Amino acid sequence: MKCNRCGSEVEDNSKFCRVCGQNLQDKNIDDLQINQEKDNLNKQTEQKYKQKNIDIDNNINTQKDNKSTFKIVVGVFAVIIVIAFIFTIIVSSRGTSKEVETVKNGNFIDYPEYEGYTTIGAAFENYFDDTKWRYFVSDDGLDIVEFEGVFLYCDKETNCCLQFELYDDNHFETYALEFNGVPQSNIMMNALIDEVMTDAQYMDEY
Repeated sequence: MKCNRCGSEVEDNSKFCRVCGQNLQDKNIDDLQINQEKDNLNKQTEQKYKQKNIDIDNNINTQKDNKSTFKIVVGVFAVIIVIAFIFTIIVSSRGTSKEVETVKNGNFIDYPEYEGYTTIGAAFENYFDDTKWRYFVSDDGLDIVEFEGVFLYCDKETNCCLQFELYDDNHFETYALEFNGVPQSNIMMNALIDEVMTDAQYMDEY
């Protein structure tokens, strides 16, 4: 190695320069410290690099997990929508194509077609506004077709709910009547039906 003062060649691990007497021990110590600091710096850099790679891998895995979770949630949501849609179709089909249509396309015995009376469905939808029909099984096991509509009663807008009970032979009869949720008598039920059917008499001829 060389002396750091005069530049003379000296033997490795020499404590003093044989030419100028420079103390070479401090230089060796400085070189050792520098090398140690370089090693420490390299180790720290390597650790930071490894940690950065770990963080990147964790972020990638987290993103993958999030994407997987999102796909699962979307899939479950799609399945629920499909099931709900199928259930709605089944219920709607059951209520509209069979039980409800049986009542809507039927006639009251006292209001026959040959006397100019129309079907129950046509008469009720002619007389009421915002009409709705639905089929359900009551708590006591009765097959019920329920009609709802709005009309003027005593000059006030009133919600009418009329229920029909169905039997196995497609025969049906009126079951219950309510105005704005208040039960009505059979006399009121018969008077309402007479009003509705008479209002629609000969309607098909016009």
